[in-house]
Amino acid sequence: MALDEIDLARATDVLVREELERAAGFATPLLRHRFLSRRMALRQILGGELGIEPAHVTLGLSARGKPIVLDRPGVFFNVSHSGALGLLALSAHSEIGVDVETVREVPRWTEIVREFFDETERELLLRTDRSVGTFLSYWTRKEAVAKATGLGLNLPLSSFAVSNFSGDEASIVMIRGVKGTPRKWHVRDLMSGPDHMAALASSHACAEIIWKEFPVHGE
Repeated sequence: MALDEIDLARATDVLVREELERAAGFATPLLRHRFLSRRMALRQILGGELGIEPAHVTLGLSARGKPIVLDRPGVFFNVSHSGALGLLALSAHSEIGVDVETVREVPRWTEIVREFFDETERELLLRTDRSVGTFLSYWTRKEAVAKATGLGLNLPLSSFAVSNFSGDEASIVMIRGVKGTPRKWHVRDLMSGPDHMAALASSHACAEIIWKEFPVHGE
């Protein structure tokens, strides 16, 4: 979704007081607009899927801090944004996580790889490829898995590798040595440059991915 183009005319009808108060705390109008756009899009999409008014969607957090719909345990979603681009993944079948990143220079990305990545990933990124583009593709996959588990960056990024696949075909990623979360996750690339990279992780294989553009001027 193009966050900067979303019409905020109905923000007070769609959002709850807590969200409006939070928006007021952002430092710039641009950041405020993007936050309101993300929350409006999330509520309108979930409301449409659930058949209820957007303001009546009961958003909350799981025990691990993952955003959920409190009274609809069979609805799974995850959101990510980078700059003016927002991405929402929605499923009725499996836990999911999604991450999107703007293609850009990342200072000291090699240090991140050395400290946090799996050994096979370090081998490829530091000795063979040394490409920030490849780093970002790995990072989006890792972030998607971490968000799908609900652990976020509390999940050790060295506990799984995402360096053994490419393209839009799903690959199985195995998490090692972490209790309380499924070991096997299905990961696939959603975007692969030149402007953005994105990845999706799910606890079950996705038979089909349906893309939809969020309306930027009202519903």
